[in-house]
Amino acid sequence: MIRVLILFISLIGTQSLLAQDLFELKNKTLVYEAFFIEPSGDTLTKEKIEFQFTSNPWTFKSQEEVKFTYFTDTIAIEEFVHPFEKVRKKHERNQRKKEQKKSGWENWTWLDKTVITGYILNDSVFWIHPPRENQYIYNEISGMPQVELNQLSIGGNWKSKLIIMMGWYDFKGTVESKYKVKGKAPYKNKGVSVSEAWEIEASHSHSKLGESQSRIIFDEKQFGFLKFDNSFYDGRRIVISLIEIKTTPNTKYD
Repeated sequence: MIRVLILFISLIGTQSLLAQDLFELKNKTLVYEAFFIEPSGDTLTKEKIEFQFTSNPWTFKSQEEVKFTYFTDTIAIEEFVHPFEKVRKKHERNQRKKEQKKSGWENWTWLDKTVITGYILNDSVFWIHPPRENQYIYNEISGMPQVELNQLSIGGNWKSKLIIMMGWYDFKGTVESKYKVKGKAPYKNKGVSVSEAWEIEASHSHSKLGESQSRIIFDEKQFGFLKFDNSFYDGRRIVISLIEIKTTPNTKYD
């Protein structure tokens, strides 16, 4: 009986410790630099993306709101070849209307400046929708960035499955992701320095498009995701790295 009681007290203490030590992102804005790299190795765009975390419930009540703000390189983005044929044709039609100075073309644009989406952060998991607007649409097939916090030790692993529906055109299909903790690594980039973070490798198998890979650097003590390095089936890469942390008031978005 005494042993059971000691175990029970120990479990309560462990849970309290986990809750106390869990890093906090609410009312913070994490600023990332983002590179879109072509198969040739040339960098097409270098931009900033802000992740503004709130405590407001998102559409799915188990998730809270995060706002992505894109600081788009509007010149370089003109050279981006969209992976969806249907969208490419629409771009071409609107470009012709623009060149012919036809009215109405300016009312349609494919670039998004901001988007509100969801994230989950609790004692078990940190899970977030990735930036997937504009050229970052490729992130849809690199799985949802997630870390099972109780698996953060060398060799820790987890799996996920994502069904991509009709609205994603050429990306429609199923993505099965496998994550594995490889070890620890330091991280330093501009205003952010972490002496010891987790290095996670992931593979993402699309039912039609083949394999994509991810390397994730994750800080369990302060900031969460420090870096995403995603390599896609067609040779393109997206590298998103944390460079700044700002405190922001909690805002309700419409």
